[in-house]
Amino acid sequence: MKSFSMWEFTGLEDLNEAINLIRDSRPIITTEDWEDEPLIAVINQVNGFDINNPESLEVDGNQINYVIVDCITERSRNAQFWFSSQGQLRPREKRINVYQTKVLLFEYNNLVRGIVFTGKGRAGTIIRDCLPAEQWGNFAAVEATLTEDLLYWIFRKFIDLRESPLSPVHNLYVTALKSYTGKTRDNINAMRGNGRRISTILGTLAFLFNNENLKAVRPQLQYNGEVFLLEISLTGTCRIWEEEYQGIWLNLDEERLQNNIAIYTYIKLLPTLIDCYQDNIRRGSWSPQLKVEFLQRLGNEIKDQVEAELARLQEEAHLDEQTDGDGVDALDLFDITEEDDDDV
Repeated sequence: MKSFSMWEFTGLEDLNEAINLIRDSRPIITTEDWEDEPLIAVINQVNGFDINNPESLEVDGNQINYVIVDCITERSRNAQFWFSSQGQLRPREKRINVYQTKVLLFEYNNLVRGIVFTGKGRAGTIIRDCLPAEQWGNFAAVEATLTEDLLYWIFRKFIDLRESPLSPVHNLYVTALKSYTGKTRDNINAMRGNGRRISTILGTLAFLFNNENLKAVRPQLQYNGEVFLLEISLTGTCRIWEEEYQGIWLNLDEERLQNNIAIYTYIKLLPTLIDCYQDNIRRGSWSPQLKVEFLQRLGNEIKDQVEAELARLQEEAHLDEQTDGDGVDALDLFDITEEDDDDV
């Protein structure tokens, strides 16, 4: 599994300019108010990859070249952590935070783009330190139009229409839902469901029925015969599971497979998913009213499941009574009085 965030480097002309900047880069030194080694930010090459010979993959007949580097930056902690309770300067490792991750750069549609294999917040720190704007120009996180309504739409398409493509204009299917994340309406309690059949789990249905705040979903997508598992989050951070992938890149090593899936998610899967969602809205296949109807049906399904479970428990209790034969009357689930309940 890999997490990543997506970026654009609008200040660069092309990938060759990025390669030249990497080739000419030197450690960036920042001094602190202590008599010790300064802070450092550095770009290193990744074992098995050569920036002078970019890797490539083909998407829709277009060859996409990319390079990948390892970025490390040191940041000082707040000055209150520099000294011990006795006023002595703590060891250097106690005074700094080290951030390290791989950064992948590629060119697509005449724009240099980046994939940073960490969440958006930490990625911004690493880019600012290791790829400073003075040399690299402006950069920005990609603001994909992912909304909570889109996440509910994915649930509805999977629960109701999983045998159909998400849109007539794209050969994209949701073949499974492996997880969801959200918060209750009071924004206090975090919720997460996991499992291969989470759409049929009572807790999941109740969560959706109560229209709680969805934050992320993890669909398994089938697109043009290939299968991808990814987590889509409103935070702008994505996750991919290369071990769940099925397709033409299975002969690649793990790291190159991760790189290819991340690039493909960035330029193909997410834009296609968003386009399917918007096409559903344009054609009237998804709307606020349809969302309400979907949630109402979930409420009926919850009621049916609860009644079925109560019937099963009552049957089990009846069988136990016949087996025991102890003459004690079976107590109905809702026959407990308030006084009895206090004694339990």
